[in-house]
Amino acid sequence: MENKKEIDIISLIIWVMNFIKRYLLILIISVVVGAGIGLIDYFFGKNYYDTKFIASSPVINNQIVYELVEPIKYFVNNEMYDSVSVKLDVSIDIAKNIRKIELDTSISQAVVFNLQLYNMDNTVEIKNGLVNYINSIPYIKSSIETRRKELEKYLKDLNAEIDELNKLQNTILQKAESNSGINLSMDNMFNEMMLLYDRKLLLQTEYNSLQSFKVINNNMIFTADNSLLKSLFVYSFLGLFLGLILCTIIEVKRQIKLKTKEV
Repeated sequence: MENKKEIDIISLIIWVMNFIKRYLLILIISVVVGAGIGLIDYFFGKNYYDTKFIASSPVINNQIVYELVEPIKYFVNNEMYDSVSVKLDVSIDIAKNIRKIELDTSISQAVVFNLQLYNMDNTVEIKNGLVNYINSIPYIKSSIETRRKELEKYLKDLNAEIDELNKLQNTILQKAESNSGINLSMDNMFNEMMLLYDRKLLLQTEYNSLQSFKVINNNMIFTADNSLLKSLFVYSFLGLFLGLILCTIIEVKRQIKLKTKEV
């Protein structure tokens, strides 16, 4: 059984070697043509750059932002630059500089915008356009405004409760300062007052943080996506792959002819 497997493997190796030898010229031409196309793409193709920026808001769910940006991604992918221009409030020429937009929503209270741009000169306009587009959506505005009104009501009720407790404390102090029972009551009121102030501080902090999306990294780094070695490798491999398909088709036709003649 093992001898048969060894014979089959050796036969396969011999067949592959004969296949390569028979179609070596076609394979070489395919690789050379692929490499040539790679050179043309590198020197004459449209190069683009990768960059990213981070926008943060403590209010909005990141997944919702991802869905809200989907129309922009669709317009870019389908080269509907007039729609991109309207949505981002930029010129069509600037919109045409956008090759791709991707979002990373895995960071808490922040969204990473990964951009592929043909031109680095209009990055600020594109960045501001994306952030303004998100912030102008009624849902975003409504979410922030609704939460602010809720916190304003909580803070108002809390301040009223603090005022009442202060008045009660002053009244008790005026009645009797030496009574031990009253001192115990004062201790309880002091603890309650501290809890109310801690609660107020937390609510005030949340209220102050209720802001629309803002960019938190202004120093954007650009990396050129196109490179000579990458172009040569990708297109040479693609040429070899297509060459193998062509050779396989030719070989199948040759085998069919041989079988037909034998019949």
